[in-house]
Amino acid sequence: MAMYPKCNRIDCFGNKCGSRCDILTEQKDTDNCSFFKTDAELEQGRANAHKHLKVIHREDLIKKYEYNPQRRW
Repeated sequence: MAMYPKCNRIDCFGNKCGSRCDILTEQKDTDNCSFFKTDAELEQGRANAHKHLKVIHREDLIKKYEYNPQRRW
């Protein structure tokens, strides 16, 4: 059974169920977490990655990961 560290940042995309982090594997200082992103920042990063894949002509990866901006991961 996986052990998830406690997370106080309820506005982070990695915080699941309001109390645990699905990104980190060990307890860190959640107030200064380098993985902290809001849902909006996460979506913007995904959109930027999608644009980059189009520029470098990697439609195979776009298809493989089925980018859909409306989909919640």
